[in-house]
Amino acid sequence: MSRDLEAIGDGLSTWLKRLGLVDADLFFTLAAAWPGAVGEPWRSGAEPVMLAGGELTVRVHDRASIRVLSYGVTDLVERLNEAVEQPAVESVRLVGPSASA
Repeated sequence: MSRDLEAIGDGLSTWLKRLGLVDADLFFTLAAAWPGAVGEPWRSGAEPVMLAGGELTVRVHDRASIRVLSYGVTDLVERLNEAVEQPAVESVRLVGPSASA
């Protein structure tokens, strides 16, 4: 069973890379670290949706909060890079609740 799950994970990573999401494994690491690394209001008001080419796309749950959260992007980048112990995120793109990544 464990081998089957590893094969699925490897296949998913390969598939995501073909879609241009070359940072898929790193994204999953960032997403797992998100709750403990980002603090409020990021934790309850936004979620990471994609990482590509160093740009992290973050979906904000309330469109009105985008402006407020935009002031904390520099701190967010630092916290996430610290959490994954590498310079994974170079920039952040905030999108509203109905936007697709």
